[in-house]
Amino acid sequence: MSAVDPVVPTSGAREQSRSPDVVISWVLYGLQLAGEALLAPFWLMSVMMTDSCGSVADEPAVCDGNYFAAFFVAFACLLVAAFVATPVAIIIAGRTGKPRWPWPVLTIVLLIAATAGYVYAFTR
Repeated sequence: MSAVDPVVPTSGAREQSRSPDVVISWVLYGLQLAGEALLAPFWLMSVMMTDSCGSVADEPAVCDGNYFAAFFVAFACLLVAAFVATPVAIIIAGRTGKPRWPWPVLTIVLLIAATAGYVYAFTR
């Protein structure tokens, strides 16, 4: 066998064959960031969900300070984790030769589900 195995492409050839994957994954990450930019003000304005606390007999669950703080902080942590972890996952997937695009797609789906859960938790 020669020094270069003909079955395994060199890193340059492997990178060229993956260039659509690279472009798609970073474009999806850009869409994810745009979505997070829309979610950040939504997250901050969710504090207004507590405006009715103390003024109605049947207070929503969000009026409990611990309940509100737990969801508020968890959603903030999720936004930051998605912002940081997705590019790290894209880079690691690229280094290991795996497809990169599933990571931003998975994160976008996770953010949509988390937003739905956040809204549900605050409207109970």
